Amino acid sequence: MGRWMFWGLTLAAGILMSIFVLTTGMFRHIFSLGAVLVGIQFFRREEEKKPRIWFVVLVLLLALVLPVLYVMLAYANGWYIDPRYTE
Repeated sequence: MGRWMFWGLTLAAGILMSIFVLTTGMFRHIFSLGAVLVGIQFFRREEEKKPRIWFVVLVLLLALVLPVLYVMLAYANGWYIDPRYTE
């Protein structure tokens, strides 16, 4: 698997998990399912352990960092922020 494919699937799964964290209701589970499907595609293409471990670690890191970045940008620009993120 190429480097671009690795980073593309990692970023896609990370963004989908970040949207899952930021949304509410039943609609959020669609993003979780999308991240699972991206993960399945990655695991089908990559058979070695090391890239699989890095994929999981980076997706979890992105899922934690991207919502924080969004809330910081939203606060700085005056966008709507769900009150539960500012407590």
